[in-house]
Amino acid sequence: MHTSGPQVCAPTGAGKTNIAMISILHEIAQHFKDGYLHKDEFKIVYVAPMQALAAEVTSTFSHRLSPLNMTVRELTGDMQLSKNELEETQMIVTTPEK
Repeated sequence: MHTSGPQVCAPTGAGKTNIAMISILHEIAQHFKDGYLHKDEFKIVYVAPMQALAAEVTSTFSHRLSPLNMTVRELTGDMQLSKNELEETQMIVTTPEK
């Protein structure tokens, strides 16, 4: 499990989401074997600073990762995910206060 990674600080509209996408795709690529994505081998956690941004990021990454049949779920505020939902999710978008 990777416990650290790049940190990006840039103004709104500078492309932070695209930078994150490159990092996410790099991690996903590590789990392609024999033309098959082993989705049960990894979890990606994206921490957004605010709940509204978490919802936007969840939507963006869900759309961008849909060709890989990846499940992206938001976990913020009073939301809860069942054990089954967590198991079938490859990317969790959350906030620091969760």
